Amino acid sequence: MYRNKVYERMDHKFLEQGHTYLENDRDFAQIEKRKKNATMYLPQHWVEVVRDANVMKRFETTAMEQQDFLDWKRFVSERYKMAAKDQEGKRVLLRDIYWLNFGWGGEEKEAGKVSMKHYPDEVWVRFSLSGDEPWKKLKIV
Repeated sequence: MYRNKVYERMDHKFLEQGHTYLENDRDFAQIEKRKKNATMYLPQHWVEVVRDANVMKRFETTAMEQQDFLDWKRFVSERYKMAAKDQEGKRVLLRDIYWLNFGWGGEEKEAGKVSMKHYPDEVWVRFSLSGDEPWKKLKIV
């Protein structure tokens, strides 16, 4: 669903640390292995190590300049501030959040069925990936 060409609902789930495996982990292992036998003095040497780490199919690399890197932490902190507590007054740390939901929350139980209400400009969180955990509303200004 869309609202003004923007998604009406967005869920962001964070994977549990130490319990993830992605296919690109194998690629990073190849780079680590190649790095052990390489001498690197310049940033360009890193580009070559990464590019040549996979013998069968070279990795595509792009040399980046300083201006290519953005400070997202500063960008976000200048525009948004998250309240340190949830609606019940309990302290909230971002590192404890596993599931962010933008646009829907406040579950209601009707005739044995759970439904969520639409809150277009609110942020709701869960501290686990369990669908049984109730949503908690966060205030972001």
